[in-house]
Parts: sequence; structure tokens; C-alpha cells
Amino acid sequence: MKKLFLLLLMAVAFCGSADAQKGMKGVGINMSSYLNSDGIGIGGGLKFQYNISDYFRLEPLITVVSYDSDTYFSSLLNLHSFLSSPKACRPYVLIGVGYGHHWTDGCVAGAGFGLDWRLSHQFSFQLEAGGNGVIGEESGLGLKIILGVTYNF
Repeated sequence: MKKLFLLLLMAVAFCGSADAQKGMKGVGINMSSYLNSDGIGIGGGLKFQYNISDYFRLEPLITVVSYDSDTYFSSLLNLHSFLSSPKACRPYVLIGVGYGHHWTDGCVAGAGFGLDWRLSHQFSFQLEAGGNGVIGEESGLGLKIILGVTYNF
């Protein structure tokens, strides 16, 4: 019983309140894993985040993913919509559009969901899952899992 109480207390502490985030900016890196018709790809990316309000964040992102025989490059603009008020730990949904180069050059779209965990005022951790693909190309559809760390200022 003591362990359960301690676990609940830690969960409340980690998901407690945080500062308002409107206007906050951040830069970060992502590590990603993609699964599509080419197999499993491993990649990474650079991102910039800008909180439009406490509930919406824009994220320009550049990603490079390597498969056994090919490399994929994309530049995206994601919109994150947070599902709760500013807290240290909060979920979001995302949609994105951009340009990709892999099977064919073209417009890339993506969607998914994620969890933003504020480790401190300066650092946050993101975990995302979703799908993306080249618009109009069935072979370009894939699933993705992304881990990211952001320095906020």
C-alpha cells in the first residue's frame, strides 16, 4: 500500500502545474523510427518550436531517415494542439505538411499524437507516434515513432 501511495504521489508531482507557455520558443533534436514498404528506417532531425498560445504550438522540422538502400529527407511544419492546460506532462495531437524527397519529390502530410513532458523550465521531452506519407503515393505511407528533446527559452 505504501508503494502504491508513493507511486501516485510521484505521478501527481510529475504531472503538476507548469508555467504558462504562450510565446515560449525552443530548439531540439529528434530520433525517429519509421516503418513502411521499404522496411524499417532510422533517422534524426532538428526542430524549432514556438508556442502560439498555451494550447497550440508550431514546429518546423527537418528530418533525415536512412533505410538499407535509400535515404529520405523531409522538411515539415507541424501544428501541435494540446489537450490540457499547461502542465508538466500533457498530451497533444499533431498535423503537419511539408516537402519530402524519397520515392518521388512531393508534398508530405502527417498526423499523430504525442506527449510533452516538461523536465524543467528549460528542457522538455517529447514522445510521438503517427503516420505520414507523400500525398498521392500509396507506397509512401508509413508509421513513425519519434523521441525528442527540446531546450526552451
